[in-house]
Amino acid sequence: MLLLDRAAFPSDTLSTHYVHQPGVAALARWGLPDAVRDSGCPSLSRVRYRGRPPHI
Repeated sequence: MLLLDRAAFPSDTLSTHYVHQPGVAALARWGLPDAVRDSGCPSLSRVRYRGRPPHI
């Protein structure tokens, strides 16, 4: 799997790029988790989202 970012460096992206849980599940269905791990891609042990509550 190859992910590309069209933005020039440095870009205005506020976060890093990572595969969300549905993407991880898809990689597992395709039998790719070991290949991704073996590529040296760093893994995340946890993710925390923080921000202000939405104003309604």
